[in-house]
Order: sequence, then C-alpha cells, then structure tokens
Amino acid sequence: MRAKKLTIVDISNNVSIGYSGMAAVIYNLAFATNLYFLKLHKCSVSHTGSQADVVEALYKLLKINASLEILDCSYINNLNPSLSKDFCCHLGEMLTLRTLNLEGSGLFNDTVLANLGKALAFNARKGGVLANVNLTKTLDKHSNITTLFKNMMVSEYDHEVWYGDPIKA
Repeated sequence: MRAKKLTIVDISNNVSIGYSGMAAVIYNLAFATNLYFLKLHKCSVSHTGSQADVVEALYKLLKINASLEILDCSYINNLNPSLSKDFCCHLGEMLTLRTLNLEGSGLFNDTVLANLGKALAFNARKGGVLANVNLTKTLDKHSNITTLFKNMMVSEYDHEVWYGDPIKA
C-alpha cells in the first residue's frame, strides 16, 4: 500500500500464490496511485481462498484505482464464470482502463456475459477509454456472442438500476 511510485506489476506465472495471496496483492495494488499495468497472466490459484476473493479484489481495484490502464487476467483458472455484477458495474465506471485481457480464463455463462455487455456500454457512455477487450477462448457458442452484443444496448432504466436507485427505476 505504501509503494506509491509503482507503475508496472507483473506477477504472471506464479504457480503457488493461491486465491488468498492473489486477492491480497490485487487489493493492496488498488491504492498504488501510479499503477497503470497489472499482469496476472497464468497465476495458478488453486490453493487457499476462493475465486470470489479474487473477483472481490478485482472489483475493488477497479473502484479505487484511478490510474490503471492495462489489466491482464488471462489464463486464470475459471475466473470468467465467477465475475460478479459488482466487477462489471465498476468496469462500466472505470475511466482510465484501456485494455482488459480475459483470454483463456474460463467460459462465460449468459449472466456474466449480459453484465459484461452492459459494462462495456456504460464504460463508453460514461467517457471511459476501454478500447481493447480480449475474450479469446471464452465463448463456446454463437449465442454467447449474441448475448454479449444484445446487452451492449443500454437504456436510462438500465443505468438507473446499476448506478442509481433501483426502486426509482
């Protein structure tokens, strides 16, 4: 938390970090005010903790950090099906993130794809700069692509449900 001058962190190919260790690293990096590149490629997270810990740390990273430009979460065992609505909500509000790599981190289910589609649309709507999203090896059927793109069409109602008052919506 005190390493404010960090700009690049690469912990890829770490075979023994575990979910808890990875979540702790990610969460603490949320406070690195100059961090613009985080690479978690092929971290083996099969030991302690849970995928939910990593997903929670990732959405807190997106919520807190205001400098992150590149997030590489490729080839993390079954991360994608565990991505939460909170992660997607904060992705939609993340104004500095340019590149998100989720390649090979598990197949998406329809619920996560719907939330991801909305997040991409909200990111553009709110003035975000997200231009590169790598979903290679994450979609196993045509209907997945349809679900993703269909949910990129968001309305005022969708915005109110995600970022405003669901009761008012």
